[in-house]
Amino acid sequence: MARALRALAREVMATDEKLRSRCDRENELAKTEQAKNQLRQSCNDESLKATQNFLAQYEDKYRAEVLILREEMLRRLPELRQKAAPPVLASYPTNALGLREVASTLEVLAKLLPKMPSKA
Repeated sequence: MARALRALAREVMATDEKLRSRCDRENELAKTEQAKNQLRQSCNDESLKATQNFLAQYEDKYRAEVLILREEMLRRLPELRQKAAPPVLASYPTNALGLREVASTLEVLAKLLPKMPSKA
């Protein structure tokens, strides 16, 4: 799950970088202040749309499983359960950094889980 979340975060960052680069190039070519303002608004709108797409993708593919995994790991780690903050970030990561933080949290919790005895 952490790998999938990080892959999604990389995709979001790559999309954002392409958009920013394109907008910067077009801004340099804009002749008037009005053209620059229109371009800035257009770029902001595209960025918002890309973010909304990312959030919808997270919600559709990952959110429920992330919340279930987190809850189960905290159930198995009762000493951390009382200290754990509500899963606000896991429910609504707002950007790639938040998504990477969700992935890191899941990884840390997984590594803290007690080893299960092997069935021989």
